Amino acid sequence: MARWLEAQTLRPDRVLCSSAERTRETAALLCEVVPALPQPEVSDALYHAGPDTIMDHVRRLPGDCDCVLLIGHEPGLGSLLRILDGQAGPTLRRAYNQFSTAAIAVLEANVEDWAGVGVANVKFVAFRTPRALFEIQAPGA
Repeated sequence: MARWLEAQTLRPDRVLCSSAERTRETAALLCEVVPALPQPEVSDALYHAGPDTIMDHVRRLPGDCDCVLLIGHEPGLGSLLRILDGQAGPTLRRAYNQFSTAAIAVLEANVEDWAGVGVANVKFVAFRTPRALFEIQAPGA
């Protein structure tokens, strides 16, 4: 997943991470593979956070931040995606029905600043799971 993230044109300015050991381990592994990632900002408030708490963190991001990477938990991340879903197809519905371990959902927001992020201006760009990448790399496996 880290290699997939690195291959994208996404360059997070900030990494917001739950304080859980597993999410901090995930962040460390991502930073090993993608050295350009900034050091994660670990927050106890993101530990098993619900969608409102996650959005509060996003909406407080500074204006000089163009891209953020969130590392968190279910059901909070899936619930947030469900709330932001305007017209998701079956692939994206999978993102919020079962956001598997190490999955990555990419969203784009057309806003002047992070305080304006919401349902009306967010669109899904991509969703990847480790299993999907394995199936792409090893067809028939």
